[in-house]
Amino acid sequence: MKTKVICFASSKGGTGKTVVSASLGLFLAGMGKKVLLVDMDAATNGLSLLYLEELVNAKKLLAKKNVFARGIFEISEDELPTPFSIEKSVDFVPAMYTMKQAEGIPEERFRTMIAETLAAFHGKYDYVLIDAQAGSDIYSQIAIEMADEIVIVSEYDPVSVEGVERLKRLFPEALTPDRTWILFNKILPEIVKPLGDFLSVSRYITPIPWDVEVIRAFSRRKLAINMEKGNDYTLAIMRTALSLLGDEIEKEVNIWRQTKEQLIREPLRKELEEIELRISVAERARIETAYELKDYGRKSRRFLLNTTMVIISIMLAMIMVLNSFVPLLSTETLLLGIAAYLAVVFSGIMYVRSRIEQSSREREMKLKRQFEMLNREIADLEERRRKYVSMVESDLETLLKRPKY
Repeated sequence: MKTKVICFASSKGGTGKTVVSASLGLFLAGMGKKVLLVDMDAATNGLSLLYLEELVNAKKLLAKKNVFARGIFEISEDELPTPFSIEKSVDFVPAMYTMKQAEGIPEERFRTMIAETLAAFHGKYDYVLIDAQAGSDIYSQIAIEMADEIVIVSEYDPVSVEGVERLKRLFPEALTPDRTWILFNKILPEIVKPLGDFLSVSRYITPIPWDVEVIRAFSRRKLAINMEKGNDYTLAIMRTALSLLGDEIEKEVNIWRQTKEQLIREPLRKELEEIELRISVAERARIETAYELKDYGRKSRRFLLNTTMVIISIMLAMIMVLNSFVPLLSTETLLLGIAAYLAVVFSGIMYVRSRIEQSSREREMKLKRQFEMLNREIADLEERRRKYVSMVESDLETLLKRPKY
């Protein structure tokens, strides 16, 4: 196994290089690689602070095994630092297990210690990621010189950019163009892509976004990288890995991307099937409502006509009955009776007619409202279907940015 050593450096503190180096380590482990993280920041022990809880637990466990734990700045001649596991396939060597000030080690001694350490771990890991001390002191210089690839992490502002150029001028022999990369970190998400497109012509890695999710994770001493579900930050780290390592991990990255895409698409496909079913049901209901609405007017008129005919028939029958009493009644009385009867019958007809018409109008209005509601529902479902079809056919970046419909 050939081990590649990658050093993360910066011209000043606060660039986020520690978080980037740790995140890249987790991503590479997710690609099936064995990774060793090394904290070579003698001033702040930044990577050790990030994994402080794991460090304390590891120190206790090693003590129970009667193993004297040594960090990279705690080893003596002919000694090696003591790694411990922080994640599956990710080991870690802290700056110091005692978390004391580590500066003051003579230059040549430190150079020899680092060279011997890297030689001892060579072949045991696919990648050794060094989190160097910020600035241009001797510790950062040695870390840079020992690496196969150097990533200078910087913020995107005039002072930081000038700091990168200054670092290149200070270490011209170590920071050669063929093995030096510039990575702008903490970039607003909306300018990551245009800035990345502009910088891609040279040895600049696609910038890494600094959004709410990253800030929230860092405030809890966590990493925003999410290998299970993916997010924008994870994709940025993925692009960093591809820029640095290219063909070495391209196959594994493509498999991971396809797996994530399938994982995200599956619930979208199920939702799309549910939408298709709901559209089918709604369209069938709309057809039935339209037919009922069209047929209801004819039925109402036919019912009203039939009812009127029945009432008239009853009226004629009653007239015939009254007519049989003509010999017993005077003409005046008979006419008054017929008039009264006709008035009652007419009132009854008009009442029944008004009730039927009112009922018919209410039913017709209800059917029209139902028809309009079904039209709106179908239009909404068809719009959702269009969006879901688009999402199902999208790439991973678009899938992760998808809105919740």
